[in-house]
Amino acid sequence: MERTEEIEITETEDASVSMPFEVQIDKTALQIRKEKETTVMITSSVADWAFEVSAENGKISDMGKNSFTYTVPKDEDEREDTITIRLMDYENGALYSYKIPLIFLPTGK
Repeated sequence: MERTEEIEITETEDASVSMPFEVQIDKTALQIRKEKETTVMITSSVADWAFEVSAENGKISDMGKNSFTYTVPKDEDEREDTITIRLMDYENGALYSYKIPLIFLPTGK
């Protein structure tokens, strides 16, 4: 992501909207607290691309060329999180910001 050319930024919460990337995540299993972590897969129709990712409250680990692992926040009272993925399309000089909002069910304490 250290390239300095002019880049167009597109922000979306829907990866299917004119975006050459597809993001696959099992949000439901996380939100109903069936799973504490999941692997997020990214596929692209362009050859020269990269991504970076962050989470407001959860943990990102196991970064691969086209995947990463997201772990829900350790604090079970935390009810929300947002995963932000920045996708760089170097072929077309575009930068996409894709946000995945998560709302967790309360724990049954």
